[in-house]
Amino acid sequence: MIEWLDFVLRPTFAIASVVYILLAVHVARSSPQHANSVIAFFLLLIGALVAGAGFSYGTDDPNIYGIGRVLAFFSSGFLPVAFYVVYREYTDGPPHALIIALLSVIPIATTLLALTNSMHGMIWTATVTETGLYFTDVSEHSWFNRVQAPFMYGLFIYSAIALAGHHIRIIKRMHEMRFALASQIYCNLCAITIFSVIKHHLRAERPCAL
Repeated sequence: MIEWLDFVLRPTFAIASVVYILLAVHVARSSPQHANSVIAFFLLLIGALVAGAGFSYGTDDPNIYGIGRVLAFFSSGFLPVAFYVVYREYTDGPPHALIIALLSVIPIATTLLALTNSMHGMIWTATVTETGLYFTDVSEHSWFNRVQAPFMYGLFIYSAIALAGHHIRIIKRMHEMRFALASQIYCNLCAITIFSVIKHHLRAERPCAL
């Protein structure tokens, strides 16, 4: 089963990443509106997250794995921020720049920690075992459990609940936005959740997976 997944997942990650990046470029060029730029950035982050998964999936090379992890931590850190901005764009108006700056502190710190992980091992560690090189899961480290995960999931849940509470206002403004893209955002969030479940399942079968 693992060999079949290797054959399917790697090209799937690559194709999906390119599609998301091209879609982000198309959305950004389709209109000069700020809301479109935010959605384009959201799609770009998803493309980076998928690309990161493609780099780190099943590899025994620490450098390639590191590239994938940096992309994944950067994108997953800024995805809830982008989703929050999308929620504000279509409800109460764009958030103040200071709020965005404060929300970006943890994603920036996480990205820097991922870039310098070889110096401290706070994000992941690599151990040589009888079956090959083993990369620890992010959930095995305190930074993810105590800082990044509460921030990511907390901001996502808050934005989703707040967005649902403004559904009437959003419907009134529906003519100002692309319904297909708005629906796609929700589908992408579901896909990210499903991917996380699959990732942990694959790790149980093979140490180097993701």
